[in-house]
This record gives sequence, C-alpha cells and structure tokens, in this order.
Amino acid sequence: MTGEEPALPTVRLHGRAPQLSRVRAWWHQPPAHRTALLVAGEPGLGRTAVLRWAARVLGAGSTGHLVAGPGAGPRHQEWTPGALLHAVESGEGRVPALVCADDADRWPPAARRLLAEAAQRLSEAGGGLLLTAATHRPLPGELAALPAVHLDPLAPQEAAALLAEAARETVEPSVAAELIAEGEGNPALLRALAHHLSPAALRGRAPLPRPLADAATLARIAGPALTGHDPRTAGLAVLVAAGTRPAGADRVDARLALRALSRLDPGARPDPAASYTHLTLPTTRRV
Repeated sequence: MTGEEPALPTVRLHGRAPQLSRVRAWWHQPPAHRTALLVAGEPGLGRTAVLRWAARVLGAGSTGHLVAGPGAGPRHQEWTPGALLHAVESGEGRVPALVCADDADRWPPAARRLLAEAAQRLSEAGGGLLLTAATHRPLPGELAALPAVHLDPLAPQEAAALLAEAARETVEPSVAAELIAEGEGNPALLRALAHHLSPAALRGRAPLPRPLADAATLARIAGPALTGHDPRTAGLAVLVAAGTRPAGADRVDARLALRALSRLDPGARPDPAASYTHLTLPTTRRV
C-alpha cells in the first residue's frame, strides 16, 4: 500500500517543547528498543497536532495512518492493523517508517489487541508506532501500559502567545485576560474563542458575548467526550437509577428495579475505559 501523504494544516505547537523533545528522543532510539509511544491528554490539548508534527518532521515522507476498521485508503497511506501485520510479516508492499494511530482509546478491544501486535512487529522491522488517547476517562489496559507523553494545559504566558497568534488582531489586554481565564490552557478552546469574536470585540470596542464558550463551541472541541458513552453500560446505568431511593422516599419501587434487572443483557461486560467503572447498588436501602 503506497500513496501520497494527505496535506495537513501546519499548526504551531505553543508550550510543547518538552513533549516534542521526548517524541524525538523516542524516535531516535535503536528500533529494537523502540516500543510504541502514547501521546495522552484531555480533548483539545493537541494530541492530533503532535501526530501531524511527527508525520511532517520525523516521518520524512514515510508515514502511515492506522485506522481501526475497514475503509482504509492506500491513497492516503491508511492501514488497518491486520494489513500492517501482513505487510510486515510477508514483506509485501512498502511499510511506512512511522505509523500514527489517533484516538486509539476509542477503538474496539479486538482492534487494540491487533494494534499491540502490529507495534511489536513494526519495531522489529525498524519502524515506530505513535498513538494518541484521551485521558478524560481511564485508559484501556493495552494503552495504559505504554510509555506516555502527557499534554498538560498551557501556562498563562503560553496561552497568551497562542491567543495573539490565533486572533490575528491586536487583543485588548483585559479581553485577552478574560479569554485566557476562560480557555484554561486548552489550545483548541483558546483558538475557538479567538475566532468566535469580532475584531471590535477583540479590541475591546464591543461587548463580549455571554457565555464566552457556548454549547456549540464546546461541542466542536470535545463533542465525543461530552456525549460519548459505551452502549453496553446503558442497561447497568438504568438498573442503578432504578435501584436508588428517591429523595424523600423510604424505599425504592421494587417493580421498577426488577423490570430494569430483567432488561439487563446477561452477556454485557462494561469496558474498563467506560464512564461507569465502579457502579454498585446501595446495600443499606430496602427494595
């Protein structure tokens, strides 16, 4: 599978020199010692931007992008874990030196297991696998054991530099201070806030909108983190809700709890990375 790398916009990575240095050090290790590396951080902190930087700076034109399911396109150097394994083991096709896998924490368990095997085979062939995962919920076991580079929120001075670049306007100091406080060091949110405001608002000549970060802005930045859930936990969540005593009541409705229990899929096993990791029914309340 060969092809051209898709054109990706270049974004300056403010405040990420220590993390990029660690990625460089990982890349320059002897391939035999180069395990997969995880770039971890909350939504909006720039995980995908680090992958793009690595593809441009480290990949030197030989970068592949790993996807969990079907639909991989050779034109964009997209691979599935199975296709990558086959190429490495059989020697058929040009295997990229650097392989990137974005949002690997959202892959199904079977694909993550193949991912771990592909990482080992790729290092044996002289390549490297760079992954990203969000940390707003616990990482799956296959990813939690990997060495990781963590992205933290930007410091105020780094956020100010990013804001000045993103605004492309002179930002009035009191407006900049409010935007930096609202952005809480999140690069994606800071950029969205800067692009959302009019030049007059940025210069302090027009009132700022309220709220500064509206629902649409937050959804664009962290939509999956805000709304994503594992459907296998839905029945468990209903059972917990049904078995919880309402405020002011001395007992729960047994019929409601039993009905929820009867609808719980006996084969469902919540993923450790799902939102509900330690849900138990109250033991001191009567049913």
